[in-house]
Amino acid sequence: MKTVLLALASIKWVGDLHALSVSESCLEFGPCNSHVVLKPRPGYVPKVPTTPFWDQHEQMSVQLFDDIVKSLKAENENVLKENGLDNGDVTFIKELIEGAKASGDEWTYKGRDKDKCFLYEIVANKQNGIDVDKWDYFARDCHHLGIQNSFDHQRLMKSARVCNVNEWNHICFRDKEADNVYDMFRTRYTLHRQAYQHKIGNIIDIKFTEALILADRDLHKDKPKDMFTISAAIKSVKDYIKLTDDIIDQISSSTADKLKKSRAILNEISERKLPKFVGEARLMEENKFKVG
Repeated sequence: MKTVLLALASIKWVGDLHALSVSESCLEFGPCNSHVVLKPRPGYVPKVPTTPFWDQHEQMSVQLFDDIVKSLKAENENVLKENGLDNGDVTFIKELIEGAKASGDEWTYKGRDKDKCFLYEIVANKQNGIDVDKWDYFARDCHHLGIQNSFDHQRLMKSARVCNVNEWNHICFRDKEADNVYDMFRTRYTLHRQAYQHKIGNIIDIKFTEALILADRDLHKDKPKDMFTISAAIKSVKDYIKLTDDIIDQISSSTADKLKKSRAILNEISERKLPKFVGEARLMEENKFKVG
């Protein structure tokens, strides 16, 4: 899908195509490799004040990608050259993961020159939110959740062109695709409403957070000095990728008294003894500051 969009965008250099073929998705570990959630839970990390944390999961993705490149170079220092890449491409890939901010008077990114700024709108589009990262999880999650996806990414790609707007090159679409773009954002809203921000899912998130906070210092009793705690794991990529769902099993199967409260919370989740949903308020622009 990304390759087709790149072709429509009239990219002329194979190097750009090669570098752009590596995106955020390559940093996710599949189920067979103990899937790693890249975004720390915002409700969890701030309650461990001595630990630095990333407020955007893309930042940890860059850290992971850096570690992957270093590991490959340690095995073969010419690995980039042998695969048609160089250090500039590595920088470009990391910038793509984080995305370029809104256009200003000066181009500050180093991976590609200003005339190719439109490339930064493909993976993580900070200009308008239309990017292949969304299209990918729309197709995946709508399929597995049984939610209708009325957005047609193939039709939208056919109308994609690179246009110069106020001296900046942007990926633009035909005006007749306005309804299709609207469907994209509506699909995103539907997924958040019915799945990602579902009331029961949020309740369980809070309960998991409570269990992990309580277990943070006590998961490994009398642990050796080089063994990380849960919250400290994000200081090191090598420790962070070890944070798998196995932690929940460790807490549940433990007999340690200090983990008793954490085990009780996890048992409540398993037995669906959850807090009741009381209500919600939809914040609008005109009244968002009135909520006390």
